Amino acid sequence: MIFNSSPSEFPRRLLMSLVAITVGFVLARAAALRGLGRQWGVWIGCALLVAGILANGISPFLWAQGVPDFIGVSGGWVWNVADFEIAVGLAGGILSVAFSAVVVYARELRLAHRS
Repeated sequence: MIFNSSPSEFPRRLLMSLVAITVGFVLARAAALRGLGRQWGVWIGCALLVAGILANGISPFLWAQGVPDFIGVSGGWVWNVADFEIAVGLAGGILSVAFSAVVVYARELRLAHRS
């Protein structure tokens, strides 16, 4: 177990969370306007991302020694659950948007061939 004693930078993390929510909203709204319906992947990814960002920001206030990192990852990295939430949330949101873009492209390509 390693304790990360870096400062929490909570105000910056709060701003990053608000930016993530705004970007998620804009992307989900744009997808809905394109006829893709609700983008659950974007919202789930955004929720995980925000939870991880805020958890890493609050953790230094909860543990005097710093944020406990206890999960060994390749390359000598050591993460905690919040770090995984950030990584999975970001990857999930990006993959959801990419998948939606492929669906729109395929739909438009199919309509172009019918005409």
